[in-house]
Amino acid sequence: MRILVTGGAGFLGRHCARRLLSIGNDVTVVDNFRKGKPVALDSSLKIHEGDCGDMAFIRSILKNNAIDCVIHLADYNQINESNQLPLKYYSNNFVAMMFLLQAVMSENVKKFIFASSAQVYGNVSEHLITEATIPNPINPYGETKLFCEKMLHAVAGQNHINYAVFRHFDIVGPNCPWDLDSIKNGRAFELFGTDYPTADGTNERDYIHVDDAVEPYGLVLPLLSTHGFAGTYNISTGRSTSMKDVVAILGKAIGREIKVLENAKNVFEPERLVAEPRKAQMELGWHLEHNDIDEIIRSVLGAEK
Repeated sequence: MRILVTGGAGFLGRHCARRLLSIGNDVTVVDNFRKGKPVALDSSLKIHEGDCGDMAFIRSILKNNAIDCVIHLADYNQINESNQLPLKYYSNNFVAMMFLLQAVMSENVKKFIFASSAQVYGNVSEHLITEATIPNPINPYGETKLFCEKMLHAVAGQNHINYAVFRHFDIVGPNCPWDLDSIKNGRAFELFGTDYPTADGTNERDYIHVDDAVEPYGLVLPLLSTHGFAGTYNISTGRSTSMKDVVAILGKAIGREIKVLENAKNVFEPERLVAEPRKAQMELGWHLEHNDIDEIIRSVLGAEK
């Protein structure tokens, strides 16, 4: 299949593009390289520098490469920044996707995959989130992702576009954007809130290895050839890890106790985001290869292959 990956130079994007190449797809990448770097990309990729919200640019890429499927990964994804600069996020995440979808419709592309986020859920009462959990984001980043999901659903239904939405939980792995060098050099690990209503007072997340997180992109491709296919999936493990757990695992990997600086709670960060992955496993045939949380967290210290 001929696939366009937006944001293909980012952490998730380059792993996704590499995986799609490995299973025999023809992959084109679009990125503005404000965050990602072209040197990190596979030489077999077709690489174009530009913005996914530039409709004329995207139309030319779709047409000249006879694209069958668009995978939209490009976004801004910093929760605190989204609160400080909400219009930046609505413009880059929501408005840019609107122009991307217009280009997709103009060039008659009928397959689309959108990378959404666990942040669409906000604070939930369920112990394990499922796809039936009602989204209620508590920060502008999560809101933009939910609005994009709704827009895709409406546009796809009217234009016979088959699509999948992947709600990603916390993805980690080699070269993920964690600032660990300064921590290894003695800077304190900052904890934002130790009085959450969780087991140890810190917020809890569902960490997944990036290699597992990109696998569903290849698995869903055959289903996108099914008339009227529309699926939303949590890309998660169902396993809860607190921030204090993360600090302990990293300290053990580094070989010394990590200093901790306790700060006030961030009210824009959900207390607990942990989801049941069964739907993706059952419908896509997806299975986790990385199940050891210590190994998953330690992977952030490794070099990307």
